[in-house]
Amino acid sequence: MKKILNLFALSAIAIVVTMGSCKKKESTDNGLSSDINNIISQDIINDLQGRGMIINKGNTPPSISGVFLVSPFTLQNTYDGDLWTVGKVISDYKYRFYDQSGTNIKMDYKGVAVADNAVGMGSFLSGSDTKFTLFAQSTGNASGINYKNVSIISGEFTASGIKNFQYAFVLTQKDGDEANAVLMPVGKSRIWRDGDGLAVPSSSFKMISSNGVPAGLMMVK
Repeated sequence: MKKILNLFALSAIAIVVTMGSCKKKESTDNGLSSDINNIISQDIINDLQGRGMIINKGNTPPSISGVFLVSPFTLQNTYDGDLWTVGKVISDYKYRFYDQSGTNIKMDYKGVAVADNAVGMGSFLSGSDTKFTLFAQSTGNASGINYKNVSIISGEFTASGIKNFQYAFVLTQKDGDEANAVLMPVGKSRIWRDGDGLAVPSSSFKMISSNGVPAGLMMVK
């Protein structure tokens, strides 16, 4: 009888270990690296894809170094309750990608006509062949509210520029503003695109201000 009980106990432990291993595999086996999975949830990715955001998966992304102009920067999709409407156009933006090493890369961005920029954002790439998706996490403060967000850029790298350029901005955490009077709700996002379908190469990238709140990408009003 004692042998039977011991055998049952060992079997139960084996089942628990197996289930734990399966769960761990399931949480990362989505075509994205652990670095990416650590900064954005699968639920958010599913929501973005369901609303038209392309997520290019894989661990062999193309080299995307260069400076690219997004114009017209056009709102493609909004979240439920958003005060903004599809088709809204904001200031042009420039993005610079550099120091790429495999799936790691740095990104700078700046608004062409607004005081909004960031420098040296550590980013992670996924994708294969000529298609890629970039994920970058950053933190900031707006009107006294600390926040954390993830920026996502997708497209196809071509000799003419980045084809089908898309940009999503997801607020993943904020301290305060429970009524969402200043910032968009946590877990919500807006999806943007280059209105003519191509982010073209640019020969210059000049900063005009220090780091600021992303204009038109985060504020509710």
